[in-house]
Amino acid sequence: MRVARLRRIATALGQVPFDARTHFVGLLALIGYCAYEVASSASHCDVWEWDAPAISALALVLIWIRVATAIDGSLNHALRRLHARGVIVCSEDELGYLHETLALRRRKLAPVWGLGIGAAIVAAFAVSWEWGVACRPAPFEPSRIALLAILAPSFYASGYYIGWTVIQGQLARVLRARNIEYLVQPGHPDGAGGLRPLGDFFFRQAMLAGLPAVYVAVWLTFFKQSLIGIAATTRTVFLALLPVFVFIEAAAFLCPMWAFHRVMLRQKRSYSAQADEIARRISTTQAQLRGSTDPIRLEELNTRLTLDLKLHAEMESLPTWPVSKQVRRRFALQNLILVAIPLLRFLDAEVVDAVKRFFGG
Repeated sequence: MRVARLRRIATALGQVPFDARTHFVGLLALIGYCAYEVASSASHCDVWEWDAPAISALALVLIWIRVATAIDGSLNHALRRLHARGVIVCSEDELGYLHETLALRRRKLAPVWGLGIGAAIVAAFAVSWEWGVACRPAPFEPSRIALLAILAPSFYASGYYIGWTVIQGQLARVLRARNIEYLVQPGHPDGAGGLRPLGDFFFRQAMLAGLPAVYVAVWLTFFKQSLIGIAATTRTVFLALLPVFVFIEAAAFLCPMWAFHRVMLRQKRSYSAQADEIARRISTTQAQLRGSTDPIRLEELNTRLTLDLKLHAEMESLPTWPVSKQVRRRFALQNLILVAIPLLRFLDAEVVDAVKRFFGG
């Protein structure tokens, strides 16, 4: 009887969309941890003694899951736009097979990522408690095993979506495996040779991967001197994690586009011979303009010269990255600010003391 009831419950849960289930487990983890903090401080219920970094980390997990599910179908939309523009050269059937291939890789690999990363996060929580990294260190208690059991599904969901982003980052490899070509279009108004929808998707995905770096930077920047400031040990851990998380964000942005960059660079080189031929034609046209006095002939030569100059400029300035220059500058500036401000704030007192000692102050 109990087995049949469990099967009915499992079947009912299986009919709930995966995104809704991940939202639920993320919210359950946050509520469960807050309930644990209330039970742990039941004698005085001092909110200021709660483990604020852990609670905010769980809130970040919930936000992560929410944002990840929001951009989940963006890659298919970007690929359809590229197909409509003629950048991806394939039939509708081949495009459908491409979507099926990505979905199959997701079903096979994303759960593995979920289990691996989920177990790693659970272990990190356990170690932080055992080593006293948490704001209120205490020996590892049996009640925390039940708490980790409540948190584990949300950690699995986070790892699942991390694995999905890694799979989507291998898009160039999947395209190559299916012999699907993509052509850079000189002079395309999007500033990325027609591939900007793809670059914008990877930029949004990198912003998702950068949420942990933002979390660490916010703690180091704004809560150092606050009433709920984090402990010195935790600040040291956060300071060590910040460059790691920024590196992960940069890798999430650059690694998926590197394969596209190499192909775009190779295509740009293939246009060099055409650009040189157009340049010779421009020189010839300019010489003819200087030696001609016929108004009709001059108008014809000027029209040809304008067209050739435009074609030559488009080939010479053919982009080699699937993102515009504005997006690249914005990404670099965001990461510079993300690293510089917390580090300067964290090290300001030490730097001042060192300068004083150097000058004998």
